[in-house]
Amino acid sequence: MKSAITALNTKWHPDCFKCKKCKKVIEEESFFVEGSRPVCGKCVGA
Repeated sequence: MKSAITALNTKWHPDCFKCKKCKKVIEEESFFVEGSRPVCGKCVGA
């Protein structure tokens, strides 16, 4: 079982921590935030 990810003051199931735009699971340590939702580096600003 995968452990929870804590980000944006919330605990996320690893398979649910997805980019708001492309819906892909964010696996990198760095990500961006748009409207309180995670966004991957490829989608930020798009």
